Amino acid sequence: MADRSLTRRIAALGTLAVVAYAALAAVQILVLNPLAAVPGRTLPQIEAILTDLSLDFIGFINLDSTIITHYDAMFPDDPQRTNLSHWNEYELNNSDTFRSMYQFWLRKKSSQKVI
Repeated sequence: MADRSLTRRIAALGTLAVVAYAALAAVQILVLNPLAAVPGRTLPQIEAILTDLSLDFIGFINLDSTIITHYDAMFPDDPQRTNLSHWNEYELNNSDTFRSMYQFWLRKKSSQKVI
């Protein structure tokens, strides 16, 4: 009887240790280093992919108004905010802009520009 009790305690401690380790690993990946969760693409890589797929970048989704104001001040030559080279430069200077992922609109490449 004592052997079963000891075995259950050891099993419970082992289970607790595994769960604690998994929780710590999740915090490390998702909170302390979110880019480690899913390696992403850089804006120049995305731009190359869009060119290869004949897609036009229309714009980012859900940007904070302060980001838009700051971008507009830095790049007055891009009123549509569709120049990915400018966005790359902006992100290099403002690393928290796209903290988790890029979210943007695309369309099939056409001969018309977005006005």
